[in-house]
Amino acid sequence: MCNAVFEDYKFRDEGGEQMELDQAYKLYFKDVYLFLCGLSHNPDIAEEIAQETFFKALKSIDTYEGSKDIRAWLFTIARNAYYSYCRKNRFRTETENITIVTPMQIRIECFGF
Repeated sequence: MCNAVFEDYKFRDEGGEQMELDQAYKLYFKDVYLFLCGLSHNPDIAEEIAQETFFKALKSIDTYEGSKDIRAWLFTIARNAYYSYCRKNRFRTETENITIVTPMQIRIECFGF
């Protein structure tokens, strides 16, 4: 069933051979995942964005230029997806490390009483 969905979506690999999206997924998912692990330092986030990368590739298949290296195209999508993820989650990650202190705590820490 999965192959039927992807059979109309063809790419050219580095050697100029045509490949379907499911073949590209099998060939490049690990590379994209490891690339995103290096960016995010979080395997869960990397996996989520790697999956999103291939979904976005499917959605934007019409913009793929056959002369381009598919791996480079996927890495570009992955990088942009990671940057989007960072923008969407910036406020949450910045505020997660904030500790709310009371005036009494400030007085104790600064003045010792």
